[in-house]
Formats: sequence, C-alpha cells, structure tokens
Amino acid sequence: MTEIDFREHAPSYREYLQENDLASNTIVKRKNMVQEFIQHCEEKDIVIETDDFYDSVDAIRNYFEREDITIHGTKVSAIRDFLEYIGTQVDTRTEDQLDDIKEKISMSKLKAKKQDIGKLDKKELEDKLLRDQEIEAARQAASEKVSLIIDFMLDTAARPGEVVAMTPEDIDFENGSFNINSTWSDAKGEVQRSPKHDSNRTVKVSDSTLNRLERYIDENDVAEDEYVFGSYRSDVYRPIKEAFTHAQVRVEDGSSDVTPHWLRHNACTRLIQNGNSKEKVQQYMGHSSIQTTEVYEHFDQSKVVDVELS
Repeated sequence: MTEIDFREHAPSYREYLQENDLASNTIVKRKNMVQEFIQHCEEKDIVIETDDFYDSVDAIRNYFEREDITIHGTKVSAIRDFLEYIGTQVDTRTEDQLDDIKEKISMSKLKAKKQDIGKLDKKELEDKLLRDQEIEAARQAASEKVSLIIDFMLDTAARPGEVVAMTPEDIDFENGSFNINSTWSDAKGEVQRSPKHDSNRTVKVSDSTLNRLERYIDENDVAEDEYVFGSYRSDVYRPIKEAFTHAQVRVEDGSSDVTPHWLRHNACTRLIQNGNSKEKVQQYMGHSSIQTTEVYEHFDQSKVVDVELS
C-alpha cells in the first residue's frame, strides 16, 4: 500500500513546469495551485493510500465532488495536471500506458452503470484527431528525426513506448513490418519485455517511411541491438510536443495539448475508417478488448489522414 505525499512531489513538479516552456503566468498559477492544494489536504487531514495510482486520483476527485469543495477557485484541470505528474513519478508504467489505463477506468465506470460501451467519451477522443494540415505543420516544424517518428507512429499505430523500445532487429526491411514485443518504462529507465498490455504483434510500415528509417539507422550507425530513437521523454515525448507547439497546433497556455499518444488515436481511427474489420484493427492496435477498438468506429474520416493498411 502506497501513501501519496503531495508535499514530496511539489518541488520536482515546480521544476517540471519550468522545463516545459509554459507561459510565465501559467507557471505561477500552477505553482500557487499546488501550494493551495497541499495546504487544503493538510488542513482537512486528507490521506490517500492506494495500490494503484489511478485509484488515488479517483479517490481524490470523488472526495472533492462529495464535499462540493472548491480549492480557492483553482481549476480542476490544473489539479489534474499535478495528479497526473505524480502518477508518472510513482507508477512504473510509461505515460502512453497510463493513457491506456485511464481509458480502461472510463470503460469500467460505464460498465458499472450498464451503459453502452460505445458511448465512451467520444468527444474527448474526437478532440485528439488531427487534420492533415495540422500534422503537416508539425512535420515542417520538426527535425528530420522527429518527423520520421511522427510518420512511423501514424503507419504502425504503435504506442510511443513501443517505438522507443524498437531496435533494428525488430524491423523486417524486406517485408516492411515492425515486430512489437516490448515497451519502454520511462520510470524505470529500461525496456519491459512482454508488459501487461498486449504488445506482441507485427504491424506494417509504409515504403516511404521504411526507406527513411533505414537511412536514419545507417547515418547514425545504430547497432542491431541498440534503440533506434533513444529515450522516451527527451527523444520522443518532448520533441513531438515541441513540434506541435512550434506549429501552433492545439496550443493552450503556450504549449500544445498534442502528445505522442494522439498519433496512436489517429492511426486507429484511420484503420477503422478505411474499412478494415474491427477484429483486424484490434489485433493491429494491440487492444486487449474489441470494445476499446469500437470507440473509434464512427469518427469523421475528413478529420484524419487517409493511409491504407496493406
């Protein structure tokens, strides 16, 4: 059982805010929010103990909803940002896996209410769909390496952690495929073989992306057992966010809302819209349940890039 100590994480959270190129007024507001939030929890003697971080997030949210509490007018979104930051520190899974966990929590709540699983917060997922011009703008703003990662993720629908864990040995250049068998744990700083989610699958890579990938591996002299793209946060997560920020795509408070996981949402939607069977897309995505795949079924094709699954 783990007790979440908000005070322990406040200093590193303040550093995290400084490192993420947020607007100065946003940083000040969020720093003040953290202090007010901690003070409130201390005054009310709120202690959260949990075996799973996202249980603690739900417990905190439920507490404030039940007591109808407003913490000195601070925004719920700011509190959520702090809680999710703590999650990346205390949870051994990567951020893209945490996104998967949040979706599973939402689905379990719907099941408990006996609602149609297909109604799972589609608006939230629709908001993560990127238009052609938004993706192209990010490509133009990105380095050649980051542009390659963006296209690779759109081709393969791989989780960001799975892309980071990729080595040249995992690529079949003759058949144009990526054998996914592991994911990167950002918290542990190491690769996890056969992690909890279903990551053992083979996906296609387009010829154009494959050629660029092969050239990148050769130019950077990447050994067969070395990771192609480097670390999760510094080589994938932050550069992709920065590319969309510089392209002014979905920018709020000085920083883009787009994260690498959004590319996976887009890839899944395209596969559904291109007429592939749900069972085939489920296997391609590595979804443990076809109900997760069905969430993407009715999105507007005009909002996404059209790439066929061959």
